[in-house]
Amino acid sequence: MGWLKALLCAIALQAACMVQAQPAALNLDPNTQRVDLSQIANVLEDPEGQLDFASASSPALTRQYEPRDSSFGFTTSAWWLRFQVVNPTDAAQVWWFDTGSRTLNELDFYAPDAAGIYQRSSASSDRVFADRPVPTANFVFPFRLEARQTAWVYLRVRSTIFFGITVRPAVWQPSAYLGTEQRETAQWLLYLGMVLALALVNLA
Repeated sequence: MGWLKALLCAIALQAACMVQAQPAALNLDPNTQRVDLSQIANVLEDPEGQLDFASASSPALTRQYEPRDSSFGFTTSAWWLRFQVVNPTDAAQVWWFDTGSRTLNELDFYAPDAAGIYQRSSASSDRVFADRPVPTANFVFPFRLEARQTAWVYLRVRSTIFFGITVRPAVWQPSAYLGTEQRETAQWLLYLGMVLALALVNLA
C-alpha cells in the first residue's frame, strides 16, 4: 500500500501546485490610488512572437501561464502577462494600467469593453508621443470595469532591438497617476534649475 500512498501524495502535490499557479483576483478598490501587479503576474513566453490574442487567451494556453517576475532580460521572445481584476463597487470605474516601461517598441494591452468584447490598445517607443494611449512618460493604457465586473486583462510585450525587457505593471487611479507624474516633473525641473544656477555661479 506504500505505492498507493505515494501516488496519492504526488497527485495532491500536483493539485496544490496547480492551485498555487492560478493568479489571485485583484479587487480594485476606488479608494486605493495604486495597486502593484508585479507580484501576481502570470506569464507565457512566445519564443517566435507569433501568437495572436485569440491563441494567447485560449483555454489551452491559459493553463500554461506561470507565475514569475516581469524582468525577462535580453530576448526577442514575446511575453504575455495576464491579470484578473475585479470592480467590487456598484458603479463603473476607469483605471490606468501602467506598464512601468518607457523604452519597449512592442506593447499591446487587451481589456474587455462594456459588451465583453476584447479591445486592443498599442504603444511603442518607435511612435511619436502623440500616438500614446495616454500622454505620459511611461506607456499607460486606460481601461474600464463595469459595476461588479470581474475580467481578465492581458499585456503583450516584446523588444526587437537590443533592449532588455523589464516591465513593472501597476494599476492607478488616473488622478493619482497624474499627480505623481506632475510632482516628479517639478522635482526634475527644480534639480535642473539648481544645476544651472551652480554652473552660472562657477562661470561668473
